[in-house]
Amino acid sequence: MIEPRRSCQEETCVGRFLSPFRFFWLVMANTIAYGLKLSIVNPFCLVAMIKTYNEAVRGQEPDPQWEQHLQTVSGKFRELRDKARAAAAGGLRPAPGPGAAA
Repeated sequence: MIEPRRSCQEETCVGRFLSPFRFFWLVMANTIAYGLKLSIVNPFCLVAMIKTYNEAVRGQEPDPQWEQHLQTVSGKFRELRDKARAAAAGGLRPAPGPGAAA
């Protein structure tokens, strides 16, 4: 009686080793691909988005009506606006980095 022919993969040592671990290698490949996406693609997209935003708002002035509305609604906005104005005028120094002598 003639036995059915086995596939080449089953006859090799590598095929016998990888067969039970196919799911593991699939998970590993997906994990590595996701890690590469996070480390390469996401930073590139973030930089592109920030660059596009900065080009879109260049030369625009805030709407005084919205600024007035935000001042009445939020005290935190008022505080943030005052800090920004002080920093623009040179009255606010940046916070010292970690390990700097106080």
